[in-house]
Amino acid sequence: MLRKDYKKFLSLAQSKLPTGMFLQTSKTDKFYFRRSPPCKVRLDGTYILEKWDLDTIQPDLQYHQGLFVDIFPMDFYSKNRLFRAFERSFYKVYCSKMQSFYKKDRSALKTFIVSIIRKIPWTFFEAYRSLGIALLSKNKKSGVVGFGSEVSLELGYQNSDNLFPLKELMFEGKSFFVPNNTEAWLECRYGIT
Repeated sequence: MLRKDYKKFLSLAQSKLPTGMFLQTSKTDKFYFRRSPPCKVRLDGTYILEKWDLDTIQPDLQYHQGLFVDIFPMDFYSKNRLFRAFERSFYKVYCSKMQSFYKKDRSALKTFIVSIIRKIPWTFFEAYRSLGIALLSKNKKSGVVGFGSEVSLELGYQNSDNLFPLKELMFEGKSFFVPNNTEAWLECRYGIT
């Protein structure tokens, strides 16, 4: 979802989702440390253990673990590739906290750095993420779209004409909105088939 729609979704979803659905964000689930993707809609009464849950140092895994659909915000990025790399650097700092909770073979120096990162409160990283989002909000006319600054997937940037205007497509007898140029969108996301 574009950032403005994503914000609207977050403001409405908790009160509009049907009973049995849980909106999982860092604000609605205090144990949700894996903040990329920053939002999931989970099904209560179900359980799924994701592969990377096994690689965490969190022994209790108290966060909601029902079946889910990921919700990804999308932002506009600079047309300039070098500046885009700078814009994505906000993700790298933000997610360094999340990455510190995973078991990895690390050098003594990296182990020391990770131990410091773990002690820094999430509020610092959330404030830093907000700076990245504010920076990206200035690109609305760039015509270049990509995943939001808190999303780990860097699967390319697209011309917004590939996404908008959305068009309707029938699937299994139901109509869904899809990117305007689905082939270009899927090729960028998943490669040429």
